Amino acid sequence: MSNSGKFIDERLSVSITSYDPPVNPVDQNTPLTFQEWVKYNNNLFTNYYDFLLRYQSYLNNWYEIKNF
Repeated sequence: MSNSGKFIDERLSVSITSYDPPVNPVDQNTPLTFQEWVKYNNNLFTNYYDFLLRYQSYLNNWYEIKNF
């Protein structure tokens, strides 16, 4: 069962959300769609709830970096 109280800070190494972003991030202009994001994170799958929390964290980080 998922621990809903845990903190998730989802960052992708190929993304602007990385602590050390690449020269050409895959999401420079727009955040990855859920389907695109899954391609980079399918090895993290534990359950659907955690997967959605991780994607939401990625989106939050992306929008924070872009100052939206």
